[in-house]
Amino acid sequence: ILFISPKSSRGSLIATSLFKSVKKLYKKYDIYVACEKQNQGLFESNSFVHKTIPFSKEMDDMEWVRSLIKNTDYFNIVYSSSFYDSKSFYKFTKDNI
Repeated sequence: ILFISPKSSRGSLIATSLFKSVKKLYKKYDIYVACEKQNQGLFESNSFVHKTIPFSKEMDDMEWVRSLIKNTDYFNIVYSSSFYDSKSFYKFTKDNI
């Protein structure tokens, strides 16, 4: 599972509240968080996060995210707050693209 974190520290902190529920739903999956360097500390100490990865500009592109799921086996599920607004998370899975 890849979480593409909000860019703001506040949004990133709020996003951490979702991890427990997501991990409960998908027990077999590790949670990776793509985030800005200044927000890594918010995630690295979280017991539900397997690993943080650097945010890249491509992650702001919905088609890139769809392609990541459709054409690779890196992640089966991606949650992103990067599209349209930073108040909602969008969920992409191999089943719904």
